[in-house]
Amino acid sequence: MTVARIFKRCGCGDWDGCPHQWVVRYRTTGGRSSQREQSFGNDLREAEDFALKVEHHKRARTFIDPKVPAPPSTPLTTRASAGHLGKPRN
Repeated sequence: MTVARIFKRCGCGDWDGCPHQWVVRYRTTGGRSSQREQSFGNDLREAEDFALKVEHHKRARTFIDPKVPAPPSTPLTTRASAGHLGKPRN
């Protein structure tokens, strides 16, 4: 099953010479009803990389939708993580 799909929204027959943008369509955790798209201009390689990343993270169940803003961190979590980042173990 493919999680992400790369395509162009145009009616051009030859995508290699087409000036339209590459689009990656993928589904979030909501299933069929929650479908997202991201455009990549003329860079097919970047679109392929993004599609591969989405598929990998969905299969590993570590997917975080890049279009959803991160929840605000509380002072407690910020303080706790600040003490643990980059600190060498003894």
